[in-house]
Amino acid sequence: MRVVIDCNVVVSAARSGGACAKVIVEAARNHEIVLSDPILDEYLTIAHRPKHTHYRENLLAIIKEIKKVAIVVEPAKTVFGLHDPDDEVYLATAIAGRAAALVTGNTRDFSFRNIRHLPPCASDELAREFKRSDIFITASRHDPCSNSLVEALHCGLPAIARRDGGHPEVLGSGGELFDAMEEVPELIERLVAGHAGYAGRIEAPSIDEVAGRYAAFAESLAGEVEAGHLMTKRPSFLQGLFFGG
Repeated sequence: MRVVIDCNVVVSAARSGGACAKVIVEAARNHEIVLSDPILDEYLTIAHRPKHTHYRENLLAIIKEIKKVAIVVEPAKTVFGLHDPDDEVYLATAIAGRAAALVTGNTRDFSFRNIRHLPPCASDELAREFKRSDIFITASRHDPCSNSLVEALHCGLPAIARRDGGHPEVLGSGGELFDAMEEVPELIERLVAGHAGYAGRIEAPSIDEVAGRYAAFAESLAGEVEAGHLMTKRPSFLQGLFFGG
């Protein structure tokens, strides 16, 4: 996984070690750190501030190691509307480097005016939220039949889903699948460009159709049992299920 590391994490690692130092070591050893020249310049500028004199040597050593292993990219020309414009370069670097995560302790400034966090809501309210949206994205794992994906498709939303569990079967041609999080930004652009086509290919059977398919499947099993073509370790269970005996 590719990650971008905020300067405050680097400073905390140099000052006190702890969790921040462990995160940097983990990223350097087992992942890929994404860096850009503007971020490196900020690291070095902050390292030479007078208030960091006591641990400057540690700070410069950490910066040197990050630079040694990092993938260096040119930041994307994207404006995110963060509270602090100086923080924009971190997200722009993450986008350019296809990073899956930004490691930061700055939750105050890294908030987004175009993101809303909604509490749990009733089904009718959820449907209204879906219908106010254009694309649905789910990253759930090992989900045999995602209710949220089914609901989004029924509300007409093309979707992006992890290639995992039942997502490929449920999604069909109504969206795109991903294996790695880094693929998602490009897939969003693809769905935006071809939105009408994806929406037109959504296959969302009604609850009556689904119930009918289950009933037909159960009847086919009953026929196999009656014909002696289907055996089970629990014959009494099937007998009771299909024949009431």
